[in-house]
Amino acid sequence: MRLNVRQANLDLDLRGLFEQYGEQVVAFALALGSMQGTGIRTHPVAPTHAMRVVHAHQDAAAQWLTERRDIEERQRTVSMILSVALLVFLGCGTVVNLWRGMH
Repeated sequence: MRLNVRQANLDLDLRGLFEQYGEQVVAFALALGSMQGTGIRTHPVAPTHAMRVVHAHQDAAAQWLTERRDIEERQRTVSMILSVALLVFLGCGTVVNLWRGMH
């Protein structure tokens, strides 16, 4: 359960590129770690623009992915808190209605 988000200290252009590529592409390019990917049957393939950007800014990419994960976890935490609050509210309403019905 996380409510605070560790903010990545990135310039707006780099943040925009990461958001344009998306979490999966940035994570994949970061995990590849090399500027030379391999294609089918181990033929070298040219690195994509995303691979070049992530390779040049690996620390920033890792920080951005951490921030995105924290945001997602915060959304799940808030959703869970709201669900529990709704159940408590409905449970209290039911108890009050049953108590009124008995008296």
